[in-house]
Amino acid sequence: MDIDPLERRALGILSEAAGERLGPADPVARELRRAYDSGGAADRDRAIGAFDALPGWRRGEIGRAASERARGGEPPDVSPDVPPDAAPEAPLPEDGDAEDDAPPDAPPPPFLLRRDG
Repeated sequence: MDIDPLERRALGILSEAAGERLGPADPVARELRRAYDSGGAADRDRAIGAFDALPGWRRGEIGRAASERARGGEPPDVSPDVPPDAAPEAPLPEDGDAEDDAPPDAPPPPFLLRRDG
């Protein structure tokens, strides 16, 4: 079974952030990239397990980098089979707007919410 396009885009962002922080040859970064490239649920589950095995401080570091990238950094390379409009981006608040720290309208994908370990 394949994962949905929104979750796949989130995996792409997470894999880019992990590659930057851990290096592209790191096993966790490779598992995340493989899950993004394949779009398969089994690969996603393996990647989540590898990510969850990282120390909490490292997961937090990668998560913050992924969040920054998702909010305004460079988007990950998107495969041709993932439509660019699969997850429309919400407009960013203007500078000085009171909603700068407001949470996004949509909740993050479930695999980012797990607190195992």
